[in-house]
Amino acid sequence: MKRLYRSDKEKMLSGVCGGLAIYFNVDPTLIRLLWVLLFFMNPLMIIVYIIAAIIIPIAPEGVLYDFSKEPEKIKAESGE
Repeated sequence: MKRLYRSDKEKMLSGVCGGLAIYFNVDPTLIRLLWVLLFFMNPLMIIVYIIAAIIIPIAPEGVLYDFSKEPEKIKAESGE
């Protein structure tokens, strides 16, 4: 099961964008650019970012969250 965590490796401020990038399996730079664009469209997005940094937990030790192989894992577990 996929879980959303703040990234401890792909972080610039608090790891929210890095965690979202890992969760959606995209480049963290794209998520960061999206946040900047959303911030210029609506400055209240900084509050959303701060709330996300508070609510989303940091990835615990030993949790490997590389979801690039997730579809293969799901297929293997379902027996297809």
